[in-house]
Amino acid sequence: MQHTVAAMWELGVRRIVTLSSIGAGDSRPYAPWYMRLMIRLTNFRHVFADHAAQEELLRLSGLEWVIARPVALNDKEQLGELVVRYQQTPAPFGISRRQLARFMVDSLRGDAYVHKAPLLAEK
Repeated sequence: MQHTVAAMWELGVRRIVTLSSIGAGDSRPYAPWYMRLMIRLTNFRHVFADHAAQEELLRLSGLEWVIARPVALNDKEQLGELVVRYQQTPAPFGISRRQLARFMVDSLRGDAYVHKAPLLAEK
């Protein structure tokens, strides 16, 4: 991420939308207990440490960043209603890859989530 941020500044690109996860960084309390346990007791702790480091670099970068933190991903074709939370676990606990992709592309164009790290789910 350090190299990405440096290249973005060099090339004049100011907006980045990145993928993280519920349970990363300051969203750890909003991950379900079993997910927090799995992160703590398995090699997932390394993955989530990388997510947290990436998030911190973006927050300090001076760029226009959006950090998408989806809950459990699924392959549903039909798009449901997007659920965006910040200080609580989203319910229901799942989002389609398709809906997540739509959120990320829309965030490149719109300003609603700039400098935010929403927890994302889908009804």
